[in-house]
Formats: sequence, C-alpha cells, structure tokens
Amino acid sequence: MKRGKIRKSFSMLAASTLVISAVAPVPIVVKADTQQAITVAQAIANNSGIATVQGYIIGFITSNGNAVTQDPSIVKDTNLAIADNLNETDVSKMLFVEIPNKNNWRQSFGLETNPTNIGKKIEVAGNLKAYFSKPGLRDTSAIHFTDGSGTPSQPEAPVVISIADARTLPNGDTVTVQGRVTAKLRNTIAIQDETGGISVRPTSLNVQEGELVTVTGKLNTYQNLLQLDSASVVSKDTAQIFIPAPKVITGSQVGEAYESQLVEVENIILKNGTNGNYQATDANNNTFIVRDENNSLGLLEDINYVSIIGIVQQFANDYQIIPRSVEDVTVDPTILLPPVATPAGGTFIKGTTVTLTSTTVGADILYTLDGLDPIENGSTYASPIEITEDTTLKAVVKAVDDIYSDVITMDYKIVDALRIHEIQGASHTSPYSNQVVEGVEGIVTSTYEVTGATYYTIQTPDELADNDPHTSEGIVLYSGRNKWPIEVGDLVSVTGRVSEYAIEGYTDRQTTDLLTTQINVRDDQGGNVAVLEKNVALPAPIILDDTNIPTGVIDSDHLTVFNPETDAIDFWESLESMRVQVSNVKAVGPQANGDLTTVLESRATNTKHGGVLLEKDSKNADIIQFRLEPNSVARQFDVATGDKFEGNIVGVVGYSYQNYKIYAPLADMQAAHVKGSVKPEITHIVKDMKKLTVGSYNLENFSNNKSKTSDEKAQKLARAFVQDLNSPDIVGVTEVQDNNGDTNNGIAAANESYERLINEIVKAGGVEYKYANINPINNMDGGAPGANIRVGVLYNPERVTLADITPGDATTAVGYENGNLTVNPGRIDPQNDAFKSSRKPLAAQFDFNDEQVIVIVNHWNSKNGDDALYGSKQPVVNKSEVQRKNIATIVEGFIHEVKTKNPDANIVAVGDFNDFQFADSMQILEQRHMTNMINKLPEEDRYSYVYQGNSQVLDHILVSNNLANHTEIDAIHINADFTDMAGRASDHDPILAQIDIKPAVVDPNPNPDNGGGNPDDGGNTDGNNPGGSDNTGGNNSGGGNNSGGGNAGGGTTTPEIKPEETPENPETSQPEEQEKPAPFVPTDLPANHWAAGYMQQMIERGLLRGNENGEVKPNANVTRAQFASILARALSLQADGNAPFSDVGNYAAATQAEIAAVFEAGIVKGADGKYMPSGEITRAQLALMLYRAYEHATGEKYVPQGSATFTDVGKYNEETLAAITMLQELGIASGDQGKFMPTAQATRAHAAKMVIEFLEIIENR
Repeated sequence: MKRGKIRKSFSMLAASTLVISAVAPVPIVVKADTQQAITVAQAIANNSGIATVQGYIIGFITSNGNAVTQDPSIVKDTNLAIADNLNETDVSKMLFVEIPNKNNWRQSFGLETNPTNIGKKIEVAGNLKAYFSKPGLRDTSAIHFTDGSGTPSQPEAPVVISIADARTLPNGDTVTVQGRVTAKLRNTIAIQDETGGISVRPTSLNVQEGELVTVTGKLNTYQNLLQLDSASVVSKDTAQIFIPAPKVITGSQVGEAYESQLVEVENIILKNGTNGNYQATDANNNTFIVRDENNSLGLLEDINYVSIIGIVQQFANDYQIIPRSVEDVTVDPTILLPPVATPAGGTFIKGTTVTLTSTTVGADILYTLDGLDPIENGSTYASPIEITEDTTLKAVVKAVDDIYSDVITMDYKIVDALRIHEIQGASHTSPYSNQVVEGVEGIVTSTYEVTGATYYTIQTPDELADNDPHTSEGIVLYSGRNKWPIEVGDLVSVTGRVSEYAIEGYTDRQTTDLLTTQINVRDDQGGNVAVLEKNVALPAPIILDDTNIPTGVIDSDHLTVFNPETDAIDFWESLESMRVQVSNVKAVGPQANGDLTTVLESRATNTKHGGVLLEKDSKNADIIQFRLEPNSVARQFDVATGDKFEGNIVGVVGYSYQNYKIYAPLADMQAAHVKGSVKPEITHIVKDMKKLTVGSYNLENFSNNKSKTSDEKAQKLARAFVQDLNSPDIVGVTEVQDNNGDTNNGIAAANESYERLINEIVKAGGVEYKYANINPINNMDGGAPGANIRVGVLYNPERVTLADITPGDATTAVGYENGNLTVNPGRIDPQNDAFKSSRKPLAAQFDFNDEQVIVIVNHWNSKNGDDALYGSKQPVVNKSEVQRKNIATIVEGFIHEVKTKNPDANIVAVGDFNDFQFADSMQILEQRHMTNMINKLPEEDRYSYVYQGNSQVLDHILVSNNLANHTEIDAIHINADFTDMAGRASDHDPILAQIDIKPAVVDPNPNPDNGGGNPDDGGNTDGNNPGGSDNTGGNNSGGGNNSGGGNAGGGTTTPEIKPEETPENPETSQPEEQEKPAPFVPTDLPANHWAAGYMQQMIERGLLRGNENGEVKPNANVTRAQFASILARALSLQADGNAPFSDVGNYAAATQAEIAAVFEAGIVKGADGKYMPSGEITRAQLALMLYRAYEHATGEKYVPQGSATFTDVGKYNEETLAAITMLQELGIASGDQGKFMPTAQATRAHAAKMVIEFLEIIENR
C-alpha cells in the first residue's frame, strides 16, 4: 500500500486531525506492579506507575499535543497514539506513547518509516505518566505487536565496575559503580572508592554522607566535570557508615587526578573573593580556587588557614575545592578572630539554641544576653545557649594573654512559631526578605506552573491567623523544576529562603512590577517541604464586597503608607496569596488572554454596554481581575462586556502582568456565567447624501499576507465597512502593513493590502473604494520589523475626488500654498525627530460638493513604556506622552499654517491617537482650531478601546471649529466589548462622523487686526505660523502621479521606493521587541498558520511577547539577542554577573541579564569580546544553542546515536554536527529533501517549533 493512500479523514476540526476532549473517563485502579496487559482506558484513568498496555495504533501525536494525525507528510517515528477501538476518533480515549531511540524501535514501530503500522495492535510496557500534557506512557521498556513480532531482547543486569574504569569510558555510556558518599554539595553528590571519585546527579537521591551506595547513571561532562547523570540508587549498604579520611595533597595536585575526591590542602591564604570564589595560594605558591558555594563558610582574605578540606571539582578550565561546611575550614589559631554564632541573628522558634565557636585554641568566649558589653559583663561560654525570648547576644573571644577579639552582636526575635503573616508583614516587602526561615506551616491551597517552574500557595490555618487586615496569611512557594509530592489540602512545614520576585510578566517586570513574596523551597538550594497532615480543611476565604474593596484610588501616598482601607494597591497586597470569595460580579471588558475584568454587581457602570469609563481623575480602583485556569483553555471563553457571574467565586489572589488577579478555576466561572444581551452595533447616523461621512478605523495589522491576516478577519472588516458604518465617503485607516506583512524583505509597498480590503468590501456589497497612501521608508515607522505599518485613506470616488496634485513621498513635508496642499497626499514634517519609530500623519485633500476638505490621518506613538496602574512606580508617569505632545504640537502647527492662509479651510483629523480625550496631547491639538467631536458623544458612548477593564478613548475625530456645529459623531461598538469568537475583527472600535460642509461666508469688511483669521474659527488666529512647514526638500524618489486608476483597486498611489540595502538595526536602550501591554492577543497569528500551536505555547510560557502592535512575527528572522532571551526564560536562567561582551551595553538591562545568563550557562560564547546581538541566527547556530541548552537543562551532554543524514552539514565541526544530529534523532528537525539548510536564517515560527518540542522532551525525560 502506498503511503499516500493510507490517510484517513476526520471531520472534528480539519482533515487528519483529532481535537483533544476535556472529558475524562471513570477512574479504574491499576497497580503499578501489574504484569498482565491492561486496556488503554485503564491506563488513562490511572496514569501512574509501571504497566503494560494493549491497544491499536491510531496515529502520530502532533508536537503541540492537541491533535493526532495520519498525514504521511507530518508523521514521525517518535511517538504513537493508541486506543482500545480500532476506529477511535476521540483523542481523549487515546494513550500517547513515547518511542525511544533504542533497540531499533523507531525503525520498527514509527509511522514515518512504517505507515502501514496504523491499525495494528501492539503491547507496550513503560511508565504511565503525562506525555504532551496528556495521559501517556513514557520510558518505554518493551514494545511488540500482539503477534509477537518486534519483541526486543531483555536487558542484562548491570555490572558494577570501579570508578576509575568508569572514568575512562566515553560520555553517554550507562555505568554502574559503587562508592562511599563523601559529600552532598549544592549541585552534585560526591562518591569515591579506592580507585577514584565521581560526581553524581541529581542531588535529590536518597543517600547520606558515609553510606556505601551502588548507583547507575549515564556518563556526561558538564563544564569539564565528569558526572554520572540521571542516576538512580541500585542499593545501599548501611552496616558501616563512615567518611574516608581526606587525602592530603598540595595545591599543585588540585586537578584531574583527584577530581570528585575528598582532599585536604594545608597552609593556605585566600584573596580576591568574588561570587563565592577565592584565589587560594599554598605555602609553595601553588594556586587554585576555593569555592564557598552557599556563601556560608565566612571565609576571610589575607589570613592563614591551617587547612581546607573539600571536594575537588573542575569548572570550565579551573579546578576548585568545595568545602562541605565550616568544619572543613581551619584558621591559624594564632589569629584572634571574633566568635561565630550559629545560627546568626534572625527570627526563630522559641527554644532555638545558638552555638558559639572560635578558631583560637585555648581561648574563652564571653557572652551576654542583655546587650551589655561582654568584656565587662560576660559569662564564659560552655554549651549551646537556648533562646526563649527576644534577645540581643553579644560575644567576644578572650585569648590566654587577655587579648580580646572584636565583639559580635546578634539580635534574635523569638516566636512560638514563625507564621506567614509575620513573613508577609504589613508592607509590600517582606521584613524577612533574603532570610532563611524554617518550620513555617501552612495549608496548600493551589498549585500552578510558569515556564516549567512549579509554584504552590499555602495559607495559615484559620485558628493560627493573626486577624490583622494589614497582613496576608498566604504565601507562594517556589519549587523550581522539581515538584514536591504535595497537593491541595496538605498541611505542610516549610524551610527556605524568603525573596521578592515578579513571577510572571514582561521582561522588565523585576523593576516595573510589584513583587510577590515567596519562599524558595527548591531542594537543590536548601529548601524543604514536609507534609504534616493530609486532607485538611482549607482556610475560609476572605469575603470581598462593597464593604471592604476600595473604590476611590489605587494609590494615594506613593507607596509610603500601607493603608489597605483606602488604597486598592495596598488592599490587594494585604491579601496576597490568600483565598478570597467574590459574589455576583459583572464583566466590564471581554475575556482576554484567559483573564476577566469585573466589578461587583451592585456597582453602577457608565458605558452603554455595561463597562466603566476611564476618566482623568478615576482609574476605577474597584475593578476585580480574574486569571482563569487552565489559562490556555480559558482563552476560548466567550465573555463580553456586560455578562454576569452569579453566585460565589473562590480563588487565590496573585499578581501577573502588572495587575493583582484572583486565580480561579475556569470551570467555576463557566458555571456561574450568565450571558448578557449586548450585541455589536451599527451606526445610528442616518446617511444624508448632501453631507460628508468620514470614518476612522484601526485595522489591527492588516496585510495581504493571508497567513498573517486571515480571510475571516478581512471579511469581518469588510462587513463593518458596509453594514456597521454604512460605507463612509472617506475612512482614515491605521495599522495597514505592507503587502507581505512582517516579512522583512525591504519592500514597503502596500498596494496589494489595500486592494485586498477593497475587494472584500465589494464582495460584501459595498462601494469600490480607492486609496491614498505613501509608502514609508523600510522599518522607520515602528511596528513589527518588515511590516512597515502606516496610515492611509480609503475614499469613495463616486462621492469625493482626491485633488489632482502631485503626491508626496516618505520624506517630503506637505505644505499649504495658494489654497492647496503642496503634495497630495503628503506627510506632515516626516523627518522631524518627534516621529522617530512612529507613523507620520498623512494629509489628503478632497473635493466634496465643490467644497475642499483636508483629512489628516494619525497614528501616534503607543503607550509602551508608561508606568502601570498597579506597578512598583507610584505615582504613575506616562513617559510615552512626551512624544505624543511633541507630535501634537507639529500637527497643530500644520493645521495653524493652513488656517492662517485659509481661515475657511475645512479640516478633519482622524485616527488612533493613542491618548485620551483629556490628555495634554489632545488639548494641544484642540487649542486653536479644532474641536474633538468625541466630547460631543453621550458619556456612555465615549470609548473605542477597553484595556484591563477600563473603557477609554484612543480613537478620535476632530473637525475644524467652523464644522463643529455641523457635525454628527458616532462610536460604533463592534470590537472593544467582544471576543474574537463573537465577531471581533480588531481591538479598536471604528468612529464615524457626518459633516454638513457649508460654503464659507465672506465678510465684506474683515477685521484687519485679526491676522486674516475668520472670527468664527473660535481660536486665537494671530497670523503667525509657529509650527507648519513648507519644506519640500529631502529625497523625492517617488515622483509621478497615478491619479484615479491604473491598478485593480483604483486610487492615488505613489510609486514604490526602490529597495535599498538597509544597515543592521542600531542598538537601542530598549529591548529588541517593543512590548505591547497586557492584555496581549497576537494580531498576526491566524489559527491556520502552520506554527500557530507552537507560537501560542511560546506566548503562554512567557517566552514570546508581541511588539507594540501585538504582532508576534512568526515569519521574521530571530536575532541572537532574541533567542538568548527565549532560552533564558525557558530555562529560568539567572545571571550572577555581567556578560563579557562590549556590544550589548545599549540594550535594556533585562536583555543584558538574559544574555549574561545564557553565557554563564555555557549556551553562547561570542567572539572577540562581542556577542553580535542584532545578528540573525542560522539554523545551525540555533541547533548548537539547543544542544548546549540540553546539557545545561539535563546535566548531561547529548550523545548522538549516529550521525546526521543530511547531505549539507559535512563542513561543520564536531560539536555543531552533534547538535544537528541531536535535533534529527529527537525528531525536532527533519529537514527538507535530505537537507538541513544550516546556513538559512531561522524564523520565529521555526524557532518556536524547535524550542517547544525541545522543552517537551526535556520536561518529560
């Protein structure tokens, strides 16, 4: 049978795909030691333990785990979906099976190699656990068809070899060794036998120092240190527990011969301590490094150490000794040092004992517990001191010759038990930040994951709460990638370090956002979580209602006073990580990113659809935000403004993306949801053919690239033009991209984009518009690189005529002479620095009923960079407004030039001004000649955008004052209050005006003192021209005019600017990607894009953010800085220092930190001290970074089973070839026609695919 004829069709979503169902089968208990094969249904019901499962092969699991396919062009040899029913189409009834790359199983069972295996019945054994986040079978140990074919031979029992022999074997070999545990360090366990030592990972193995253990693992080298990775304990001999005596060596012998062994070096002096690393010199001037990996040894420089004991390890090119504790460090007893108190001061449980030690032989320690001088009043220390109350301990060492050391002072605060409310404190910052706390008890109330790291929330039992409304009883536990075996309802005792951290948000969140108090319970960093009791009743939720939720202000005192009674920002902080209950709320915005914005049902709303208006002096402090879990599913929840939620909703207060939110179950919100009656509108303006209709519409990144702008979106926009706006005569459009969207090919033409929209409007029964447009210079107007976003005009040639004037170009400034624009259309002062990385306003002159009208289309710079309402910087500063005020001054100056020369000029300014009607920038634009018609709307209608629950105006139509009394205005609410599922085509609502253009009345006796202005203008017309420009200089490469035809869409066009070589993007002080404030919904990622699933997962994991226009640019190439950021976020990397690159200094601090983090992790290297952050990475470079990331994430270097079969990779070095081979063997990259195309630039879509598949492999190892 040929492969092309085995393809089945399933109609659940699309051909050959199956949609995951959320329905789970009835649980069936399966014992882990079951030998007889069980059914797929049983395996799904209890997806844990070791089992053998029988089922029919249905197909291949796609990389996002949401579908199963039999498409031969998609299937690989890496996995299978099996089911009990041969013809199963419900993916929820399928088990996802991993096919490891061993025993030729992929060659025998994989569907790419063996497409005829579909429908065959197999029996497979392995570990039942999640695969692609669905019920699965991993770590496959046996697989065969039920007729017996394909049965692998059973593995042989492991053979124990000496550590010395193991050290001679190549990386990737699995070995079994026996040795005695000499140390449990921060990142490794050290074991040694008579022949040598070796480092073992993970550190979570259940072994103790002194035990004789047998372990099996895979040899791997990390930073030149040989390790036994992914080790498991075969057996332990605890009959005799002892640690071998350290081997005494010299500093010159600290090297490979003693790697991972316990040694002692004598007579050492330390210098230059940096990040825990000290340069050590012995008596013979041999140098090496002593590392204090936990900063707990109290090492001092320039004093003599009699000896230092520790484990020898190599890191990169340096050998180091890592002491296990202070007992491994012996100071010269002739040096009189202060005593050491263990533990140091802090908050402790009553009965804590403090030990005092001295390095001076024969000396006494004197101490006091009342703060008095121990030299005069001290008691001699003889045994550990029990602390039972708040105590100030002072201590000093008294040598035999009555010489005293310096005095130490330690303050101990004693509590019966350290409680969460004491850690939280009545503040936005914990008083215990950066301190280790122990014995903290709480009930687990929730758990969630962010970019692969696990978080829990715990809360004090009700009977132990302090009942202080200023302090929270909840706190977050950060567990890293190693989960603790705890669940909701467990009472736990916690040990770990307290920190303040912004868990989820934009890349600069650590400096812009409020931080969440958390306890680091990572087991590899000294944390611990112990279950005290299971199935404990959860603490009662705090009831939130109109008696306690602040309604006035978010912050009243710049965060200087903690007053949750009045300030919303303090109110939510006082509830951080606590369970709360809200009853009967209503949505004041649509669902976005799985989040909801609501207010109490009793709260009066003031928009026509049930929202709340953002006002100059009111930011609606009483908005209640929800984050729904599971969040990815919640993004399909169709909630509109005005919908209600009846009954009680319980969740846990958290913070993400610059807002406090109640983290609540999606299922609970769905059960409470009551759909409202709000529907998208049509304009109320009755069209009068004697009047001019002018609209404004932000098209949200519209192009002719159908992979970015779907046909559905184009049809929705067209329908709005025809049905909702009633075919306006002129429409100023914003966010029009060039023909190919964000494909960065240097060509900025948008004729096809306009023509596509025009054709769709015609199909929808509308008029055949023409367009006026000026192509920008490539990548000079902001937005996604390569997209060349711009403003333009659509006009109905049956109603208006574009004045026959030579069109302008990208750099020529439009002026006004002799009653006409100097170019038409023309850009207003386009080379002014005020328009840097922003759209240049477009002025177009039309004739309507023998009257002249000038329409100015605007899209001012975004609000990116403004402080968040619930951010760490109070009061809020809108930094982006500075540029908008400069733009407003220029546009207003141009209008003043026109009105000075022609007081009767009819001017209409439309567009997305990215500012509110009360903002200074809009006041500047209105100050002399213009009236903002938005202010004429009824208050309930005065919005065009909804952001974080605040209905606000960003889109405006202004008319010259002589038209104000003859203009009707309407905001047509068809998008801002609705989700995509409800027909939303853009994130902005269109605005429409109908204007009665009256002939100007000529005054036969004009006032000679008013500078030629019309007294009816209503403004100060002093006859001067402070802001306009008639500069026609610059590069006029456009030339020519094609007026009224010449292309399929009609209209006036400017010849395309000849593509030129553009320099590499300059380095800036901002991240490479301009980020769009939440809510973030990709604007250029249609559902049918081949990488949509991957890109969405990147977004959900926080690895990918949109630019200021919400674009994720799947087809744009990835730069080295961008991919470094992605890997740093994906692997939760943090830098200890700065990267040694001279060319990253102008990047944002967050980007620099991420580059430093991947450098320190050994993932990137750079050359000649440079990183070349703006360089676009090739597919080979991407493979190499993932190869090194694999080693960092797993602790073991990937060892290829063979060599890549691609025909075009032979010239690469061994490491790069291994990296490409890894991608092929793991099924991440398959190439095209036998080629890997290593020198091709990697697009964001391809990078997303590789990263997501890579992370899934790492997370499911």
